[in-house]
Amino acid sequence: MDDGDCRQTNLDFFSIEATEEMYNICKNCPVNKSCFNHAIRYESFGFWAGTTEKERFKIRKKLNLEEPRYLPSTSLGRTPTKNKTKVKNIEHGTERGYQLHIKRRQPFLDENNLFCGCKETHKEFIRNYRLNRKRTA
Repeated sequence: MDDGDCRQTNLDFFSIEATEEMYNICKNCPVNKSCFNHAIRYESFGFWAGTTEKERFKIRKKLNLEEPRYLPSTSLGRTPTKNKTKVKNIEHGTERGYQLHIKRRQPFLDENNLFCGCKETHKEFIRNYRLNRKRTA
């Protein structure tokens, strides 16, 4: 990226609108290919390798790539970390399990495709909550 033609300009490549001049600079740039590969993997914001944020979003969606959550550019002194966050297993038959089913929009089934009991536990939780609320009121 240090060898990019954009380095010798005063254009704002992180502005809201991309200009024709930006497209022309990127089209003739000697590091366009490596810049594009970097941008697809790591850059959510700005104009990179002749692509806007929206264009890269569409490309990632088409290629089934995950949106970047960080900027690991080693030229900025940062190192890449894994993009994936750990997905917690659902503890079936618990209130937390019910909340995770709702949040993830998953059916109330366990690993064996049997009803897991999270709904029933939630109903009991609400029933107890309402009873306790009436007692303290």
